[in-house]
Amino acid sequence: MINRKQSGLFPSITAQGTTSSLQGKRHRKKLTPTLWVKFLSVVSCAFFVALVCYGMKGREHLFLGEDADPSASLVDQAHQETNAVDSSIAAFLLPTNSKDVHNLEEDERARQSIHQTLHNYGRDLGQTVGTHEVLLSFLLSSILKEEDGLLLPEGTILDCGAQFGEQGAHYAVSSPHRKVISMDPSPKNVQLMKDRYGSLTNFEIRHGGLGREVGTMKPRDNSFSMDMNSEFPVYTLDSMYFDKGLKLALAHLDLEGLELETLLGGLKTIRAYKPVFTVELRVHETEKTTPLLDLIAKEGYDTYVIDEPCGMPPVDLRNILCIPRDRSTAFGTSDAFNILLKMKGIQRITSDDIAKVILPCCALGGECCQGNDLYGKDCCTESVVLEWHKKHKESHVAPIGTLAFKEGRQDFLRQQYRLRKRNRSTE
Repeated sequence: MINRKQSGLFPSITAQGTTSSLQGKRHRKKLTPTLWVKFLSVVSCAFFVALVCYGMKGREHLFLGEDADPSASLVDQAHQETNAVDSSIAAFLLPTNSKDVHNLEEDERARQSIHQTLHNYGRDLGQTVGTHEVLLSFLLSSILKEEDGLLLPEGTILDCGAQFGEQGAHYAVSSPHRKVISMDPSPKNVQLMKDRYGSLTNFEIRHGGLGREVGTMKPRDNSFSMDMNSEFPVYTLDSMYFDKGLKLALAHLDLEGLELETLLGGLKTIRAYKPVFTVELRVHETEKTTPLLDLIAKEGYDTYVIDEPCGMPPVDLRNILCIPRDRSTAFGTSDAFNILLKMKGIQRITSDDIAKVILPCCALGGECCQGNDLYGKDCCTESVVLEWHKKHKESHVAPIGTLAFKEGRQDFLRQQYRLRKRNRSTE
């Protein structure tokens, strides 16, 4: 083994502070720890520079070699070398593949274009978000924009019962680093989503629905926008996520009354990953509402009603935001959540009190649902509820959007029209 001290590779320091490895003096100090650290730092820097230079296209050493301008001054050559090293470091740290950069730019342009289309309330309302379910749409997209890994667990986003796909596309634009899956049983709707939003690279569109068991199903009515004799595939949350080891972060479930069955088919996923999710229900349909809310509470969730009709003809249809209790403090940091909570746009409810909080007049036998048929044509319709509100507006103060589906939509569009008009007035 070579004696490093004798070889002169690591010079010692004399008492007088001069290097003397080549002079062979007897009285020499050994390298101190501080000097060793400095030495190793220099070696590390040299190694990094050598590594960068090795990656420089067409170069195997630090100097420019054949690329150098021999007629340039030493100062200019030094500048050339510095620029070459800077370029190499950038290539080492940043993606320089022109195809990758082009794809990133294309993705960003697609997101911006679709974002503008989703919020263009002056044209095709079929592609806009917020013209119905205003509070839900903007609450969830705001959560996705501000959550930064605090509000939602790791995993993908699911929009089932997607219909035209504007909700799922909104989630994909709002959270470009998460994968979003939109599902609908109608082949027509699936193709429409692909045509409109297929350019979003984090947006996956599937044909099918959710239930308690994997299988097939036929549409129950014309609202499915498909041939009544055709079938569509049915998945479970567990077959899509838990069984495949895939994580679920957020789910928007619009399942036409199959919410309870779907949750029962996804208990492993819910228990393993604790996703935030929404379900739809009819408030005064207690034989379905009670077991659904009780199951969600049993699984460790708090439930918040989003106080706006999410469908019709009965206007006591509501979305329920379901938050794992161990994320309650985190949601307390959400600006969007806190604003709606303060303004009572969302309210904490259970199966015991939801019918008292949301349109109590729509209970069977109440002023808005007279008779003994909860599914009668005059039970809790928009016109009946609005008429009831006129009689009680002094004691029941409420925004139109919490009472009516169509009128709430029109009210939102009028607000958007006023904003556009104000903008034009400054031109």
